[in-house]
Amino acid sequence: MKILAVSDKKSVFLENYITSSLKAGMEFDFIISCGDLSPRYLMMLADSTNQIIYYVNGNHNAEESYNCLHGQCAPFSGNALPGGIDLSIKPVIEKKYILCGFPGSMRYNNEPFQYSESEMKKKTSRMLRKIRMIRILEKLKKQTGRPLIVVSHAPPFNLGDGQDIPHRGFACFQSFIEKTKPLLWLHGHTHLSSFAEIRTESCGGTKIVNVYEFKTIEISPEGNIQINYVLGEK
Repeated sequence: MKILAVSDKKSVFLENYITSSLKAGMEFDFIISCGDLSPRYLMMLADSTNQIIYYVNGNHNAEESYNCLHGQCAPFSGNALPGGIDLSIKPVIEKKYILCGFPGSMRYNNEPFQYSESEMKKKTSRMLRKIRMIRILEKLKKQTGRPLIVVSHAPPFNLGDGQDIPHRGFACFQSFIEKTKPLLWLHGHTHLSSFAEIRTESCGGTKIVNVYEFKTIEISPEGNIQINYVLGEK
């Protein structure tokens, strides 16, 4: 299974590849955005690959109205990406995986998609109840538990975050990891030197990946994870 994950900064390198490769849409099983990318850019990825974009909003997503897709910008009035699936609303079961997500960053002013620790804790608690319901149904149907992939804009506290308040991660994410044991956690928000820099953390058995600009993530049938920025079939 191969994921293309994007966040924070438009990649000319990726855009040139996506728009010139006829096989790009078949190469990836999921295209995931961790936030702070314009709807125009995400729609380009969706249209060029004929894929759904699974996403969460970043703390800067409110700065550009999605009405700008049609060339006429208006004050921000919503957060729905046309044709995309917002993973912060509810878990999604797709291709033998469960996907869920958390938007925004730590609150540092009064803009949208910023949250206090207690506000984000409420979001994780609601999502935890939904994940537990899925697990109960899996047991009732005697199904093998599907691997969980979590997508957030900000990272978990002390696992790839920054020291300043705007870039500090959420402590409640660590608790969510302990209770749900995701296979993979994808985030952005903490900028890297370039898309070629790979920065990962681990928490228990969960691999945490900073996907700044873009990363490709391959998951083997055995659950082994490989992170890269290489595009194209091997």
